[in-house]
Formats: sequence, C-alpha cells, structure tokens
Amino acid sequence: MTVIAHFEQRARVCDQQGAHFTAALMRAIARSASTDTQCGTLILNWPSRPDTDALALRACSALHLLSLRGSCPDLMGCFPPNRCTDEHLLKTVQNTMKRFDSFIAERLKVPPQTNEINRCAILVAALARISRDMALPLDVIELGASGGLNLLFNEFTYRFRDGQQETPGSDLAITPEMLGSVPDLSEPFEVRSAEGCDLYPIDVTTDDGATELMSFVWPDQHVRLHRLQHAIEVARTHRPIVWRESADRFLERKLADRPDGACLVVFSSLFWQFASDDVQRSIKTSLDLHGKEATSSRPFAWIEIEGQGKHSTLVDTTLRYWPGQNSIRLAESDYHASRIRFF
Repeated sequence: MTVIAHFEQRARVCDQQGAHFTAALMRAIARSASTDTQCGTLILNWPSRPDTDALALRACSALHLLSLRGSCPDLMGCFPPNRCTDEHLLKTVQNTMKRFDSFIAERLKVPPQTNEINRCAILVAALARISRDMALPLDVIELGASGGLNLLFNEFTYRFRDGQQETPGSDLAITPEMLGSVPDLSEPFEVRSAEGCDLYPIDVTTDDGATELMSFVWPDQHVRLHRLQHAIEVARTHRPIVWRESADRFLERKLADRPDGACLVVFSSLFWQFASDDVQRSIKTSLDLHGKEATSSRPFAWIEIEGQGKHSTLVDTTLRYWPGQNSIRLAESDYHASRIRFF
C-alpha cells in the first residue's frame, strides 16, 4: 500500500465512524506532504509499511498535539469545536507543516500511544472467566501499556446485561453496547497486582503526559476524549505502575518469577502490530518455554485484544491458557470497543 493510499484508506474509516474532521485532516496532511520539508519527506518516503505503523494516526496526533498545547493558534482555529472549510484546513496544514517541520518530523517517529478505556469492559470479562476457570487469584501484566490507564480496570464501574450487573469502582462508568453472551460479573474475582511495560511510557499524572496521550485520540471524538480525561484524573489518585522495558524482556522476567498459587495473566491491546519481528519471536519463545513447565498451581494466561487484519475495522479477543495452551474466542468489537459482541 502506498503512503497516499494509506492516508485515504484511514480517512474513509474515519468518515464511516463519523469522524469527518479527522478524515479531512488526514487528507490535508497527505496533500501537504512534499519533499520541501523534513516531515513531508519522511511521510512520502516512509521506511516501512505505513498501515502497520499507523502513519496517518502519527501525523494527525502531531498536529493535534500542537493544537492542544496552544502552539499554533491558526491550527487551533480549525480543530473542534471550531469549524473551517476543507480549503482553509488544507492551507493551515500546509503552513503548519512548514513552520513546525522539525517538531512534526520527530513526532512521526513516535508509535501511537493509546489507552482505549472501553476495552477494560472486555478485560474484566476475560479476567472473570479466567478466575472461574483457574480458581486462583490473578496477577495481571500488560504489554505496551502506554500510560497504564487500562491497568486501573478495578477503579472503574461497569454495567453489564442492561445495567442488571454492576462492578463498583469509581464514578467513571464504562458502558459500551454489549451483544451476544454478555458475561455475568456478579461474582467478584481477586486481582493481587497489576503492572505493565512500555518502551515509551507516558506519565499521565503530568500535564504534558496527559496532553500527549490525548493527542492520539481523534480530535472530533468528544466522548472518547472526555472518557480519557476522566480516566487520567483517576490515574492521578491511583497511579498505575508502568516500567520502561521491552515487552519480551518484561514478559520473560514475569513468567520466570511467577509464584505458585496464582495465575499470571498477560494482557495486550492492539500491541502486536507495533512489536518488532525480534520481539514477537522472543515472546513466542518465552511462551513456549514456560508453557511446557506450567502446572495447575502455577498457570498463566494471555488475553489478546488484537486486530483481525490490516483491512479490517474489527478486533478479536482471544484467551489462551497454559498448561495446555487451550484457546477461546471471547469477543469481537470495533477498535474503540464502543460495541462488543461476546461469544
């Protein structure tokens, strides 16, 4: 897929989901990219697959960050809740890419850092299932945790089965549309610990970190932005634990050190596509090695919330257990987990 085709494909997805400003922004960036700037040259000559690297999202987040910081008033005037024509947006983006050339070029090198809080509804359903199956307390770790907001799943409120089942937490309610065999969360499960890792963790307890994380959200998706802001406030009271470490080394360390009498639960959410081939191989090696020695008193499990494919707008959630490496397809959702179908 060419770079320009990638931007257009992602813009169409945004249009389909009602994010028309983000779609227009992606098209304006693609039209503004030229070899007259560092950032334009980098976009047009992206060294790897633009779809796998989510290049369009990287570019949009760079401009969104400038707007959120107030660094470019002209650009702020185009971003929601303000309105502008596509022609005015194009001219503003062209000027911004020239004026903030070096900044945008550096931001393009940063992988997308998202904490989609709605995915916690899938996570807690998966944890409840693992707790029932294993009959053990859980130690949860997340690969590619970014700001660590999804590690705070115990601090949120969930409503399942049309509000009949509720897991109490904070006043931040996670309420995606749920279809199919919606799980029953009436029975509590024990989580002893929750921590994660990321090569580029974001400290959301700082204003700069919070703004950076918000920049990766589509700027016209106000509900997502509001939910993220609310979760960031929760994190400032209940600070998540995120280590600056590669996912393969973190996983190997945690698998090797897991104690008897608990189930280690590995959690990944739209992580796999951003992991290098070497990291993917290392993770698979660790799973194979430790899977052979896993026992019923020292098991582990993996909750994978990953995209169905590069052209799909859907995400699968799969549970895998060791010993045995049994696999269960738990749910299907859109990327933002606004609509979840449980199996």
